[in-house]
Amino acid sequence: MDLIRRSCRVALEALALALAACGGSASPSPATPDAPGRVVEVGPTEQLHALLAIGLDPERLPRLGDVPGAAMKPLMETFDDSLDACCEDCHVKNDPRAPTKAKRISGEMWQRFTRELVTQDGSPAYCDTCHKGAVRFLDRRDPAALRAWMRDNFVARLRKRDGGAVECATCHGEPFEPRIVDRLWLAEGGEAR
Repeated sequence: MDLIRRSCRVALEALALALAACGGSASPSPATPDAPGRVVEVGPTEQLHALLAIGLDPERLPRLGDVPGAAMKPLMETFDDSLDACCEDCHVKNDPRAPTKAKRISGEMWQRFTRELVTQDGSPAYCDTCHKGAVRFLDRRDPAALRAWMRDNFVARLRKRDGGAVECATCHGEPFEPRIVDRLWLAEGGEAR
């Protein structure tokens, strides 16, 4: 089934590129579940039972590097389910321990989101809280709409685990850096958290 969904996603992306090349519309439809850049609403995770089943407490997730070896593969499967991804989206096929940009980003998201943020009602935030089955879920074509989405979802629906408010600076730093992945997370280097 995952292969069929992934094949459909690739076909839809190819169709969008072909339409754009021919002068048609390449704008993804918000109703298309796997459209790149689709906008979703932040909501509760569906991975709580999976995390508990592998022995991880969603309220007190360890550093990614401290996850017990036996729990790592099932944990990665929760990543795959949350993002509709596969192993090779982050790992080098014949060298899964090799560092990659995607692994670094995942490590930062693990630390900065799943370990440090919760939903407004105090429920754990997890990958699918925001991603909802898509690696890329933010529509960046309209900066004003993106700012409104961030305000309505990250600021209004999430809070820090310690009870503090989520603000723009929580993720983007001071001074404000719009390209947090490339300019903050990847520039910092260091070990995967």
